[in-house]
This record gives sequence, structure tokens and C-alpha cells, in this order.
Amino acid sequence: MRESERILLSHLTETASLEVLSAEGFATDQGCEVLSSDIIRAIVRWAIGLYFESGREVPITKLMIEETWGFELEQIDVGIDDQTELEPIEWAIDDLRAAYAGKIAHDFATRMAVAVGEEAHAPDRVQVLLDLSHELFTITRSLVSRRQEADAAQGLDMALTAYYQRVEANTHLEGLTFGLPSIDNYTKGIHLGETAVFAAPSGAGKSWVGLRATFEEWRRRRKSILFTLENSLPMTFDRLACVGAGVRYEAWQEGTCSEQEILRVKKLLEEMRDTEWCPLIAAPGRGERTMTAMARKAFTENVVSLVIDQLSFVEETTKGAKARNRWGAFGDMMHELHDEIAEGREKLSALVLHQINRKGIEEAAKTGRFLMEHLAEASEIERTADFVFAVYRSDFDKQQNLASWQQLKARRVGPHEDFPMVWDLSRGHIAVRGDEPSRRAE
Repeated sequence: MRESERILLSHLTETASLEVLSAEGFATDQGCEVLSSDIIRAIVRWAIGLYFESGREVPITKLMIEETWGFELEQIDVGIDDQTELEPIEWAIDDLRAAYAGKIAHDFATRMAVAVGEEAHAPDRVQVLLDLSHELFTITRSLVSRRQEADAAQGLDMALTAYYQRVEANTHLEGLTFGLPSIDNYTKGIHLGETAVFAAPSGAGKSWVGLRATFEEWRRRRKSILFTLENSLPMTFDRLACVGAGVRYEAWQEGTCSEQEILRVKKLLEEMRDTEWCPLIAAPGRGERTMTAMARKAFTENVVSLVIDQLSFVEETTKGAKARNRWGAFGDMMHELHDEIAEGREKLSALVLHQINRKGIEEAAKTGRFLMEHLAEASEIERTADFVFAVYRSDFDKQQNLASWQQLKARRVGPHEDFPMVWDLSRGHIAVRGDEPSRRAE
């Protein structure tokens, strides 16, 4: 038997792996065709069946497998390993399908050559080839990944399970939040696999929003990573002190903080040192600033959310034609990010900071509002992002430390809603007017 079959059997004790196997069709005879023996097929279908009988809550155990199938496993000389030592279940499935595809291709080519050669008349040969092509399509369809599909009943079952989990947890917020209660209650959080884009003109506070989201993730015991592609690490940490401890930015830079402010920073430092979910701040060098590189770095660090500051400084994975406008690459980058964080078994919440174009700044000065078209490569960003926000500040707003948080797109909630903001970047203080004062590290 193949190594991938041994890995697949050992994954049967994991809930997440049973979900993948079910979604990939291994509960059916056709889905199990890639397995080499009737014994392995029977064990896999038995494990999936028991899992669903339990209400998709309790997987089988290693002891259950050994007591039920011990004799059969000895016959094929297979043991069940600890799941922590294994390759991912997706790798095992892909390897089994690849091996099966090779076998099918060899057998099919031989059978096709014989069948066509046995027909003396040209029309008959064409018909034989046509019949075989339909058969080949049916076979290959069974080998295509089904990770992104489910029948309606299965989907409703998953939705109902998720609902009861929210009720039990007594929270409606999932994923990344901004620490802004009115906005977070509106979005219900940026869920795993979703991307939010926050856009603003240069110097309007994009980096502060990214830092606030990163701090809020830590406060909610969620580990995150912030990629700062424009600002230096020292500047980013200075601003984090202001966001997390409520320190005046100018005073921090000038060395004129009050003793109380310094005590708050020290307390924040002490608390962050003692948490396993302390945020990671990264300033990747050239060649490490692609969406793929940053997303995979996030996965290796076991974070649940990533913040990218900002899209203008992300590198292309594959360089396009020299004549292509730089903005034209943003759509490819957003699709690349979506594929990395939303298409695999593991998912992340993502916040991408972005720039408002010059035309948008000029038009908003007249209308008091940004539109989707005011973002660079707006059409592709609208297709890929789940939420798009922008912050607008009139001259009066700047004088009064105010702003308008504007909703440009919301895939999951609605209708669109704007929020009046307190926007005092001298203290790193951002809040929805009317909300309770933003919480600091306690």
C-alpha cells in the first residue's frame, strides 16, 4: 500500500480530517476508488459513517479502529500513527488521486487503442472514441477536488452547527475586529477566509487602523501578524505604544510623557510578554513582500489574522509586462491573497490597507464621500474583497480631530452604513462617536 493510504487511515481520528474526507466524496464508492483495497475502503466509509451518526461532533479513536479492524489491518500490515506526526490529509488525498490517475491513464490508453483498432469503418471508430471520451470525463470528474463545494443539505447542517456554536459562546463576533464596537457589531467581525480593505489618502491614518486591529486581536486572545511595508519597525512599535497604552505620540517622540503614561506602557509590555498570542510585527525585505510569501509566513507562525500595510508596497509574484501600469497588478495581488487565505483547509482573516487615488481625493473634496472607483484597481478589489472601508476627512474634520468611516462594500451584511468618528492621531485615538471609550490594556 502507498504511504499516503497509511497517512489517510491515521487521520480518521481527527474531526477536521473527517470533514475533508466527507467533502471530497470518500463516503461514496466512487470517491473511494482511489484506495487500493476493499479493506481500506471499508474502514474509511465506516469511520465517516460513525462520525455523522454522532452528529459530526465525535470522531472515532485509535482504539476503536484497532478493536474493530485489528485483524484486517494485520493482514495488510498497517498501523495507525499519531496524527501529530503526519502530513496533511489534503496531501494524502492529492497523492492517492495522482497515483490513481496514472493507473487509469495507462489502462485507458491501452483499451482505447484496442477498441478503435478493432473497428474497420471510420464512422464506427469515431463513435467508439466519442463513447470512451464520455467515460474518461466521468472518471476524471471523480478525481477533481471538491473542497469548495457541498450539497445544500450538508451546507445547511454546517450553518446550523455554526449558529449553535455562536449561541453557546454567547458572541456574534467572529474573526478580526477593529476594537470599534459600532463597526464591529455591524460587520460581525472579518471572518476566517475573508478580506477587508481599508482605504484612505496618504497620511490619513491607515497605519493607525492596522495597528488598532492588531492590538484588538491581542486583546481578544487571537494571534496576528502585521506586515509593515512602508513604516519602519521602530516607528511601528512607537505607534503601538500609543494605541495600546493611550500615550500621546508627540510626547512619546519628544520624551515628555507623564509618569502615568510610562506606567501604562510598562504594564502593556509586561502583559504582552506573558501571552502566547503576542502579535508579530514583520518588515519583510525584497522578494518576501508578495502576497503568497506573506500569507505562508502567517500560516507558519500559526496566526489567525494578518494585516498588510499597505497594498502599494506589495511585490508581484510574477512580474508582468514592463508597460503595464503599476495599479494593474493590484487585482492580481488581491486574487493571490484570496487564494492563499480562503481556498485551503486553513484560513485566515485579512486586513489590507490601501491608497485613495488622486482623482478620488479631488472629487471627495466636493462631495464629502469616497466611492469604490476612487481606489486604485477598484474593480478587481471590489470582486475579491468582502468588505471595503474608507475614511474621509474634510478640512473642518482635521481641525476638530473628526472623520467619517465610510462603507463602500459589505458582502455579508447591509445596508451600507457610515460612522462618525473621533480621529485624533496625535494620541493614536480612533473611536466611533457615541461608543464607550475604547478599552486599553488592563
